[in-house]
Amino acid sequence: MSADFHGPERPIRFGWMRPWHPSPLLRPLDRVEAVLRLAVVAAVLCTLPLAWGLGAEVYAADAARIRVERETRTSVQATVVTEPVEVAPYTVRATVRWDESGRSGSAETSVPQTASAGDRITLWLDPANRPVLAPRSPDAASIGGIGTGLLVLFAAAGLGWLLVRAIALLFDRHRYAAWGAAWERSAPRRYRDPPAAV
Repeated sequence: MSADFHGPERPIRFGWMRPWHPSPLLRPLDRVEAVLRLAVVAAVLCTLPLAWGLGAEVYAADAARIRVERETRTSVQATVVTEPVEVAPYTVRATVRWDESGRSGSAETSVPQTASAGDRITLWLDPANRPVLAPRSPDAASIGGIGTGLLVLFAAAGLGWLLVRAIALLFDRHRYAAWGAAWERSAPRRYRDPPAAV
């Protein structure tokens, strides 16, 4: 063997796995396994348009909701009128009062953890003059759409990988059983029987 031999290159090994390869060393079972692997890869690739479509749909829906939030919610400066009370971990509530730009009212709402009675805080109101969360950034729609698309792709790839592994294990069990049966038929008896106890 020459010193510069490094074994089969990866593209050559992958070439042997093609189901249409003319090699007589490829058994029918090997060809079936290769076809199933290609079918799984094709199915995973077919999820690309689905991931794109779902991501675009989530982006469009989120962008519309964010646009409505930004158009309908307004901020006012409110005064904390009662001492804040911790109602849950990292959640503090107090009564606040506001009177600004022709809008006035009071409500119990979440306030910053560092707030105390008499502090002024920024409060967001909906059209019905009720406290609401601040409108989300437009970037949140992009993040939601991209995240949804990637989640679909990763889920499809993970399922595809699990399916390929299950196929390989199933076919390997069949091969090992066939090799064991062939060994039983062809090996001399002295190699098949366990050694006698001494």
